[in-house]
Amino acid sequence: MSAVKLGTTGRDASSGQITVPDAPHQVLAGWAGGLHWAVHVGLDRNARLSTSVTRIWRDGSTTFSVPGSGPPDGQLISMWIGREPAIPPLLMLKARPGVTHATAVLTSRDRRQVVLSSVIEDFGLRFGVVSLPEEDPLAALEIGCWPGGIQITELWRPPVRL
Repeated sequence: MSAVKLGTTGRDASSGQITVPDAPHQVLAGWAGGLHWAVHVGLDRNARLSTSVTRIWRDGSTTFSVPGSGPPDGQLISMWIGREPAIPPLLMLKARPGVTHATAVLTSRDRRQVVLSSVIEDFGLRFGVVSLPEEDPLAALEIGCWPGGIQITELWRPPVRL
């Protein structure tokens, strides 16, 4: 069982200008299998995107800043995987607005749907999260977008040493 909460950031409705928040806003939060997580987004002192992810598992928690402002030119997503000891891995995506769905494909070929936020207009991005099993690493991402259909990105893995 899992649950998700979506959030938004504010825009000054009268002028349409982005409001610079005093603190990052929560844009996505949820839980799955006992792992609780939250994504916060704001602007830093230089008006650049600042993203952080907090994960809570049993008696431990961790917060990590996710680098980068979003997907590089020509890319649909940028991704980060949190792998701190004693807390299950978590995949976090920053996606272009045209991304309609994302699925994590594990090494076993099991599939996990990535929870996506609505488009956060202040930043022109969607944010996505899915927890990953430690024993079954991420092998690929399947990204659905409009227009353009589905794109599959295989992740490089080092060869197994014998």
